[in-house]
Amino acid sequence: MSWGLGWKRPSEIFRLSLNYGYENSAEDLDHASPVSSSFSSPESSTPQDQKELGFRIDLDWVAGDDEDQVAIRLQSKLMVALPEPQDTVSVELRETEEKLVGVEMKVEKRREPLRAVTMAKAAGSGQQSDGVGVLVRLLRSNLVPSGDSGLVSCGDHWRSVTLLSLCGCGLTTLPVELTQLPVLEKLYLDNNKLSVLPPELGALKTLKVLRVDNNMLVSVPAELRQCVGLVELSLEHNKLVRPLLDFRAMAELQILRLFGNPLEFLPEILPLHKLRHLSLANIRIVADENLRSVNVQIEMENSSYFGASRHKLSAFFSLIFRFSSCHHPLLASALVKIITQDQGNRVVIGKDENAVRQLISMISSEDRHVVEQACSALSTLGGDVSVAMQLMKCDIMQPIETVMKSPDPVELVSVLQVVVTLAIGSDIVAQKMLTKDVLRSLKLLCAHKNPEVQRLALLAVGNLAFCLENRRILVTSESLKDLLMRLTVGPEPRVNKAAARALAILGENENLRRAIRGRQIPKQGLRILSMDGGGMKGLATVQILKEIEKGTGKRIHELFDLICGTSTGGMLAVALGIKLLTLDQCEEIYKNLGKLVFAEPVPKDNEAATWREKLDMLYKSSSQSFRVVVHGSK
Repeated sequence: MSWGLGWKRPSEIFRLSLNYGYENSAEDLDHASPVSSSFSSPESSTPQDQKELGFRIDLDWVAGDDEDQVAIRLQSKLMVALPEPQDTVSVELRETEEKLVGVEMKVEKRREPLRAVTMAKAAGSGQQSDGVGVLVRLLRSNLVPSGDSGLVSCGDHWRSVTLLSLCGCGLTTLPVELTQLPVLEKLYLDNNKLSVLPPELGALKTLKVLRVDNNMLVSVPAELRQCVGLVELSLEHNKLVRPLLDFRAMAELQILRLFGNPLEFLPEILPLHKLRHLSLANIRIVADENLRSVNVQIEMENSSYFGASRHKLSAFFSLIFRFSSCHHPLLASALVKIITQDQGNRVVIGKDENAVRQLISMISSEDRHVVEQACSALSTLGGDVSVAMQLMKCDIMQPIETVMKSPDPVELVSVLQVVVTLAIGSDIVAQKMLTKDVLRSLKLLCAHKNPEVQRLALLAVGNLAFCLENRRILVTSESLKDLLMRLTVGPEPRVNKAAARALAILGENENLRRAIRGRQIPKQGLRILSMDGGGMKGLATVQILKEIEKGTGKRIHELFDLICGTSTGGMLAVALGIKLLTLDQCEEIYKNLGKLVFAEPVPKDNEAATWREKLDMLYKSSSQSFRVVVHGSK
C-alpha cells in the first residue's frame, strides 16, 4: 500500500557572503533583511560607496547534498569569482643606524584581503541543517586563485578575517575551527540555539565584540576572561542564572548586555571603569562618556521571572543592592535617575533597609562621582520623614562625619546637601544629628574658602537650630555666634544671607542688627494683661492662659508687668498676681464657688442682694468707678 503525499519538505538555502577590503557595519548586520529564497548571480556587486574599498562575493548552496562535495563546488566558484591581483605600490619606512628614516618603495601584485564572512539562511528554510559544516570545510581547504601559479593555503586566505556573522543559522554548537581565526575582532552569533560556548573562545585575543543574543546559554566559559580586548559583550535573552564572568582583566569593556536573563546575582562589574552601556533584568542604561547624560529605560516583561515581581524594579534592585555593584559609577548615576523621576520608586527604596544601607555605604566610596550621586539620591530620599528616620537608624551620620573632613569641595557640597535636607524634616532627626563632632565640623566648614561649602554649612546650622533642643545648645556657643556675625558682612552675598538666616533662627536679633548695621530695634513696651469678667465664662480665660503658659514655659505673673481685670477677671488677677495660684487652682475655684455665686437668681430686693449684685449695681449706676489692678513681676 502506498501513500501519495502532496507535502514537500522546505529546502534549506544558505548564502555565504565574503567581503574583501571592508566589513559590514554593526548597523548593516542588525537591519539586514532575511535572505531571499531566490538568489541572483553568485558574485554580487558592492554598494556604490564601497566599490572603491573592495568587493563582495556571494556563494549559495542548498542543504542536503554531501557537505564535502558542496565545499569543493563552492571552492571552485570562489576561485573563478576572485579577481586578478592588481599592481600595488607598497611603501616601507625604516630607521637607519644614523637615526635617519629610510624609505623603500616597490610594486607588488596584491588583492584586497578578506575582511568579513557572513552566513545566513534563506527565509522559509527548514531547521534540519545549520550549514556550518560547509563553512568549516571551506576553512580547511586549499585555494588556488586564478592567474596565480603558486598555491595559497586556506589559512592564509582566511587569516585576515576580522568579522564573522552566523546569525539565525540554527547553530547548536560553535565549531572550534571558527575560534582559530587569528585576527577576528567581531563575532555575531545571535538567534541560534547555543546552550554553551567552547572554552577555545578564549584564544581569540583580538576579539572586541561578542554578541550571542537570543540563544539558550546556561553558562559562559571561564576562558572568556582571556579576551582582554573585549569592548562589547551582549548575552541578552538567554537562560543565564549564575554566569561566571570575571571582568578583572577586561578594562576596555564598554557595553555589557544581560537583559532578559533570570539572573540570581550580578557579576562583579566594579573593574569595568569604561562601562557606559548596561542592561540587566528589565532595565537598559545608556550614558555618555563623562556620565553627564544618563538614559534609563524600563521595560515590562511578560515572563514569570519579571511578571511575579511586586514592583517593576524589584528584580533590578535585588541584583544591584545584593552586593556592592551599586558602587559602580554607571549604576550610581542610573539610581539617581530612577529615584528622581518617580515617587513610587522612592517609596520602594525607602522601605528596603538593604538598599538604604548600600546607598549609605556609597558615601564612603573612593570614587568622587559615586559619592556625589549617592548624596544626591539620599538628599531626595531624606525629604520623607519616615525615610529620614530609617537613614538615622542605619547610622548615616558616621560616613557623613567622615566626608565632612574631606579636602574635596565637590564631596563636601554633596554631603552637606544631605545634612541640610535631613535637618529640616524632623526635630527628632535634627536632635539626633547634632553632636559635638558634627558641630565642630560645621564651624570649620562655615569658614571654608569655597563659598558654596560655606553657604550649605550655614544652611545646615540654621536648619538644625529649628529644633528647640538644638537651639539651646547652639546659642551657648559664643564662637559660633561670632563667626556668624563676621560672615554676615563678608564679600559673598549668598554667604551673607545664609549667615543672617542662621542668626535669625537662633534668635540673635540684636547681634544680627549690629552685624548688618540695621536700624535700632524699639525697646520693649509695658506688658499688660487685661481680663474681662462674665461669670462662668471666665473658664475660657483660664484655658487661654494655660495655652500661653504652655507655649512660653513661664508662669503668667512672670510674663506681664501689669495684670488687671473686671469682675471675675479681677479675681483672677488677684489669684495669679498676688496669691501666685496656679491656673489649675483657679479652675477649681471657678468650679467649686461658681455654683454658689452664679447659680441663684438675682433678688428684687436690693437689701437681700449678695455682695456680687451690690458691686454690679454700684458699677452700673456709674456713681463710682470700680476696678481691680494688680502690679506684676516688674
